[in-house]
Amino acid sequence: MKRYIFRIFLCLIAFAILVNSCGDGTDQEQTPVFKTTLILRNSGGQETTTFTNGEQITFVLTIQNLTGSPRTITLPSSQQYDFLVLDANNTLLWRWSEQKVFQPLTTYIDFAPSETKTFQEPWNQVGNNGANVGQGNFKAQGFIATSSELSASSLTTSETRSVLISFVIQ
Repeated sequence: MKRYIFRIFLCLIAFAILVNSCGDGTDQEQTPVFKTTLILRNSGGQETTTFTNGEQITFVLTIQNLTGSPRTITLPSSQQYDFLVLDANNTLLWRWSEQKVFQPLTTYIDFAPSETKTFQEPWNQVGNNGANVGQGNFKAQGFIATSSELSASSLTTSETRSVLISFVIQ
């Protein structure tokens, strides 16, 4: 009988160890390596989300290495970043890289510990179809042109992709 109780005791210990090693079933968050943000500036250089129809908008994408170690981002081509503009229905109206040619060679963006890099491009409110997008509500997004980001949906966010920024053209 003592052996039987001892075996049950060992089984309970093994079961407790197994359950404990599996965790609570929730994904543990990893500490982010990068933080990517997008701001929009008007023709006067001021940060805003309201623009006049036809006014130049400057997209400013910032990516920061959040770690105390050097980091490198690997890109599939010479394209380092991209910007998107969507309408209120999430239809892509403009992509900065559209009709641009990039060298198909692996490119690296190196970051020193805690370093921030900034990329910016102007937009004249003309869509990829060649027409002015007109007045309305829009969304903008910027991202670093990694393989995964180039194939990702514009509705997603990540360490190397900004959140969607809503803006208005009046």
